[in-house]
Amino acid sequence: MNDYRGLAPMDMSGNLHENWKFWKQKFNTYLKATEICKQSEETQCAQLLQYIGDEAIHIYNTFKFEKDEVDKINKLIEKFEEYFKPKNNLVLERHKFFTRKQMQEETILQYVTDLKNKASTCAFGDLTDSLIHSIMICGLKSDNIREKLLQDDTLNFEKALKLCLSIEESKQQSVEISTSTANIDGVSTRKLE
Repeated sequence: MNDYRGLAPMDMSGNLHENWKFWKQKFNTYLKATEICKQSEETQCAQLLQYIGDEAIHIYNTFKFEKDEVDKINKLIEKFEEYFKPKNNLVLERHKFFTRKQMQEETILQYVTDLKNKASTCAFGDLTDSLIHSIMICGLKSDNIREKLLQDDTLNFEKALKLCLSIEESKQQSVEISTSTANIDGVSTRKLE
């Protein structure tokens, strides 16, 4: 539960690497918002340890620091980074990426965001955007959108994504208009009867 004076502890269940990245992002925002980032590194370390949670404190207690590393915020974060770094199975990560398809209730933006997150663990290098583009098209739930994208082989990833989002938004607006028209027709019919 969030505390208006600070942060919720780090979630120590599920994907610890992702949980750490998310919590660290919130912690960095907290440091800036409270201007604690302008205070001593010792204070910043104390804040991290205050809010990260009891389970993470047990992990902290296993860390070994050199004399000149004690109370250094970057070193403390580095130690947690190393601890939570996943033991990456590249084949498994790529399998998750290559088999990812858009789910029924998922928007295109949600789908592409997840593809980007999955691609970040796959070590694709310069091929990343090209592969996201290809997997996005192959995994779309809408055959109509996929057909439109396949008609123009000059579309780069950004243009293809803009087109997808535009079509998705147009479909949603069309549904809203249809629903609104059906309601108006229903009201009109009842008054005439």
